[in-house]
Amino acid sequence: MTRRRTSGSSRSPSAVEPTTSVNTIVTIFRDCTAGAYRKGSTMGATHVHTPHVEHDHVAAVARCFSEDAPLYERFWATSMARLGQRLLSDLPLDDATVAVDIGAGVGALLPAIRDAAPRAYVAGLDAAEGMIRRAPREFGLVVMDAGRMALRDASVDAAVMPFMLFFLPDPALGL
Repeated sequence: MTRRRTSGSSRSPSAVEPTTSVNTIVTIFRDCTAGAYRKGSTMGATHVHTPHVEHDHVAAVARCFSEDAPLYERFWATSMARLGQRLLSDLPLDDATVAVDIGAGVGALLPAIRDAAPRAYVAGLDAAEGMIRRAPREFGLVVMDAGRMALRDASVDAAVMPFMLFFLPDPALGL
């Protein structure tokens, strides 16, 4: 795993205080997405549909998240899941038979989805293989690009995608 440093810090993320660790993770996410955008993202005012560039963007972001999955799991997953749970309370999930977490990361929200949709098959999908490998095994798990989901129309009763849409080069494709 590559160690990244916040500006002015020479300590590894595992040896820093929680506040600094959050700053480290924010820096990692910023670096991952900024690096992908520099390589030709199609986001912005001059949107040009170029599937190869979009795929490169998704691959670059997925690679960063895969490499930094242990840091994400340690410093962010619980907080992000807690926020995601607040979103679940407003969804009609009682009768869902299939529920999917798009951009599931390490799967921290999957147990809450199962609780909210007790009759549903619950699955997590993420483009970052390193993240999805850390997700709980009692759920369906798949490595998949949210902009190119290989799901049949009407095969999912409920889909959640908290805190991930902005990582897509064309967010509309993720909807």
